[in-house]
Amino acid sequence: MVGKRAEIVGGIVLIVVGATILYEHLSAAA
Repeated sequence: MVGKRAEIVGGIVLIVVGATILYEHLSAAA
């Protein structure tokens, strides 16, 4: 179950990082 948990945590991290970068791009463009 450790691997499954790692996948979930990794996915959340990717989503947070991607959303942060996207937000920065949108705020900079606006």
